[in-house]
Amino acid sequence: MTAHIRIVIADDNKKLRAQIRELVESQRNMKVIAEVGNGSDAIVSVKEHQPDILLLDISMPGMNGLQVLKRIRHDHPRTHVVIVSWSTDQDSVEEAQELGAHGYIAKRDLEDELILALQRVMDGGRFLSQAVSQEQMVSREEAHGASATAEPGTDVTNGRHCDTAGLQENV
Repeated sequence: MTAHIRIVIADDNKKLRAQIRELVESQRNMKVIAEVGNGSDAIVSVKEHQPDILLLDISMPGMNGLQVLKRIRHDHPRTHVVIVSWSTDQDSVEEAQELGAHGYIAKRDLEDELILALQRVMDGGRFLSQAVSQEQMVSREEAHGASATAEPGTDVTNGRHCDTAGLQENV
């Protein structure tokens, strides 16, 4: 029997945590071991439970998700961190990448992409949800005045943007 992927959810929205828990626990090999509603509790929970993955919102009371990410990557480097946020702006995604996030999922993509993201991250990959990938592509095109064609080093497969240089999903 395969060991469970142990997950901590850190989000200040209780209904969203319940939705994430339901999605995660629909999988036989995944288990939510803790839920917290703020950044400080996320740090304590990771220290206490040593999860495989921390699903982390950026906008939380007190310590924000990016501050938590920095601490977790420093203090608990074996814990994979996947950002789960409404924000898909380029600055937030780039900062999360620079701080060591293993994935970034737009909350609007949760139902379609959460399980894929968790599996990809546990397999050693990096993941961006479709909405985040599209936002990055638009930002790059605007910055370079490019048309809607892909840049060198990228691939568009099954309607999803796959960036071979950065945080991506590689499907």
